[in-house]
Amino acid sequence: MRRFVTYFYFHSTVNFLLLISYNSLFLAPKNCYAVEKLTQRDIQIAGKVIKIAENIKKFTTSLDSKNLIKAMYELKENLEDYWQKSISINECLDNVFEEIKKKGQHLSKVQEKEIRLIFERKTKRIDHKKNYMEMCVVNNIEYNKQDEFLAFIAKHPIDEKQNIKVELPFRLVVGVITALCGTFLIFVGIPGTISISTFILCSGISLCVEALILAEEDKQRRNDKKKQE
Repeated sequence: MRRFVTYFYFHSTVNFLLLISYNSLFLAPKNCYAVEKLTQRDIQIAGKVIKIAENIKKFTTSLDSKNLIKAMYELKENLEDYWQKSISINECLDNVFEEIKKKGQHLSKVQEKEIRLIFERKTKRIDHKKNYMEMCVVNNIEYNKQDEFLAFIAKHPIDEKQNIKVELPFRLVVGVITALCGTFLIFVGIPGTISISTFILCSGISLCVEALILAEEDKQRRNDKKKQE
């Protein structure tokens, strides 16, 4: 019970401190508009993005990584369509890792590499499926899920050198995905989304920090147990 209370207090405190720091850092988003310059397109995309962001909050709270990463790529696609530029996941990960360090925690180089590989593989999978479905439409071919998957495996064979044997804390992975979502939102800066963007980013960083602290405590506990044996 004491541990639960400690981490509840920690989580709330970190969120509060992060909220202050990010509000001061991102007072002027990259695509900041005056009210009179808002277009119908701005309003439409803001409504769509806020709806996705609400789902991201829900999936983060329930630690639903499967639906969370789907929502992340849906958000990324909508933001890129609005911004007319691509968003680099690797560059955004650099920012996420840097913010984690600022909060007194850090990931090992192996952990960082494995996290980058997770998104690299997922991006390749999503892009291939999208391109394959477009090819089916153009050539009037019925889409077959199994054929598409086999085509993907043939094009992207598993590289054994990339199979790093490292265990990533589940809450850390969820936190990184959430923090990426917040970073995407703040970087593009769609009018009317700064509040929810900051909240999502803060929640993600907070979850990462908490996961790393818990992992370090568990590691220390196992080491102490071995010494006593």
